[in-house]
Amino acid sequence: MKTLNTYVIYDSNTSIDLFQKVNKEFDHISSVFETDIEKAIDAINSRSMDMLIIDKNLDKTQQVKLNKLIDLIDPGVATVELHMNDEDFIRFKLGAMSARWEEAQSDGKINFLDNPQL
Repeated sequence: MKTLNTYVIYDSNTSIDLFQKVNKEFDHISSVFETDIEKAIDAINSRSMDMLIIDKNLDKTQQVKLNKLIDLIDPGVATVELHMNDEDFIRFKLGAMSARWEEAQSDGKINFLDNPQL
């Protein structure tokens, strides 16, 4: 399966240990971690990600700025905002996004019925 490239932007005062622990449970998710908002903007412009994860502890104006930039530059990128210290919610969100990614990357399946009376 194709790797889900995620870009994680977080506040420099936030511990990302729990996030990294949960992130390692998903083999096909590759993450880049960044605290510098300008580098995150450069990454958005380069279209090098499939999903942007924004720390809820990040300054609100920066959160809004990142969301608007993603919508303008690459609206196909999934955006998730979460608290980096909520292990269960991180696992839930990454699991849900991982399942959607897997479904989007798989070939469709068509079943044909041989019974013309149906």
